[in-house]
Amino acid sequence: MSAQSSRSIAFFQDNNFGEDFEYALPGTPCMEVAKGRVCHVPDRLPEAFPEDKGMIDMGTVSYLGVPLPNPLSGFSTVPPQTVNN
Repeated sequence: MSAQSSRSIAFFQDNNFGEDFEYALPGTPCMEVAKGRVCHVPDRLPEAFPEDKGMIDMGTVSYLGVPLPNPLSGFSTVPPQTVNN
């Protein structure tokens, strides 16, 4: 894993745990979290991050990611619908 990639340690989708995975950070909202920023996209995620094919392929429309105190970690959630303020 490089500074330009990340690995999931827990992945939950459709009421089940999924397989952990590694992915490239550039062009994703996760890159913003890796830079120490909160990233909130309440709707139209594909318009905000058109290079994030993984999220787009999953049908993701909203995102919330928060950096954690450990500089190598963050938490993100991808709700099944839009997130309003």
